[in-house]
Amino acid sequence: MIDYDLVYRTFIGIAEDTVGPNLSTTGSRPSVIRARQTGTKTRTGPKPDYPYITVDILATRRPAGWLLNHEMIDENTHRYENVKELLLNYTVFGGDSRAIAEDLEFFFSTDNILDRIREETTGQVRTTEDITEIPQLLSTSYNESSSFNLTFAIMDVKDVTSTDITEMNYSGEIYRSDDDTNPLPSSGTTN
Repeated sequence: MIDYDLVYRTFIGIAEDTVGPNLSTTGSRPSVIRARQTGTKTRTGPKPDYPYITVDILATRRPAGWLLNHEMIDENTHRYENVKELLLNYTVFGGDSRAIAEDLEFFFSTDNILDRIREETTGQVRTTEDITEIPQLLSTSYNESSSFNLTFAIMDVKDVTSTDITEMNYSGEIYRSDDDTNPLPSSGTTN
């Protein structure tokens, strides 16, 4: 099962560590937050001062089809494995948003960041997309914002435990051939 909170923590931490000095601070940390902070594990807080970054998981896709591997890991447990792709979005609000987004996007081509992602999440970045400028109209002026997406692949593993079959009842008829008009009755119980 994918640990989405771990994915958020990793990608927020990368933004804090790479472009954090270019951002405002919230407390003692660079202002990098989850978009739509409304879950039980995230608290809504005041909007940070500019510039700040939001991180969002926009979609989870299954690029490899339905199932890559299925195995029995013990008598009662089936393990199902598939690769999932997460579409992540970084949006930089305020300041020189384009330059901050370009710096952040650049770090996803460096070995130390790619290794960090593999170590912390067991996944890997597949692609980063072009940076898009999305200025937002305030009451009398524009606030510069820039955004880019990246595709992150990770193995999704689910273990499904089944119960033991303790008894099976069956009944029916046994035909000796396709033209048999007098089948033999059959029934029984297996423990």
